[in-house]
Amino acid sequence: MSGFSEDWLAAREVFDHRARSPEILAELNRWLAPRRAAGKSVRVLDLGCGTGSTARYLTPRLAAPLSWTLVDGDPALLRRAGESTGGRPIDADLAECDLSALIEANDLVTASALLDLVSEAWLERLWRAVTEHRAALLAGLSYDGRIALAPADPFDAAIRDLLNRHQRGDKGFGPALGPAASSALAKRAHRDGWRAMVRRSDWRLTAGSDSTGLAMLIRGWAEAALELAPGLEEKIIAWRDRRLAETALSVTVGHRDILALPLL
Repeated sequence: MSGFSEDWLAAREVFDHRARSPEILAELNRWLAPRRAAGKSVRVLDLGCGTGSTARYLTPRLAAPLSWTLVDGDPALLRRAGESTGGRPIDADLAECDLSALIEANDLVTASALLDLVSEAWLERLWRAVTEHRAALLAGLSYDGRIALAPADPFDAAIRDLLNRHQRGDKGFGPALGPAASSALAKRAHRDGWRAMVRRSDWRLTAGSDSTGLAMLIRGWAEAALELAPGLEEKIIAWRDRRLAETALSVTVGHRDILALPLL
């Protein structure tokens, strides 16, 4: 998996952090309470860490000492992550790495904005490793297919439909789960008797305060739509330019956080 620029990851970190579910965070802190009381450090494995955004978000918000292992296939991003979080970076191809060996030494596995990129088979492999070693799993910010723009434009629905088709393409792990990712994980947790808490973690962007990131998002959506529908180039480019010129635009992008915990 590659292709995520540092500029985009820096822009989306703001949206990600303010979108995170406070209920999920509170439940994770409750789960950590016995470890905190015993003075134990919590070993955390972050899959697809990028520049370390998840570690930067969770470290000051979890009431327990954390020891991070950061995994990503991009060496440049890993270096940035290790420098900013103090985590131990592991350069690994997520599509091929031995998940069971990685998870065995950890109490908590985190994966942010990752599960919607992976295949059903890859998710099953991850889930088998998590359940085998009874680690908690926090999968945050999985895109769920919902996009709402205001004011509305007649071509918004076409862009959303093309984007959702694009999300199911191969992102390096086989045909991606895309918008079905969080529900696929929740079904596995319920199937195997684990507790699963799912909450919305929607991005909410406005042209005034989020102009740079919003422009990057609109352009990225247009590029994805063009890959699938080059015959609609004129309409897609016109939509992109209208949206970039809209000074009062607000956008909601649907995401979900899920926390899966082993029952005692």
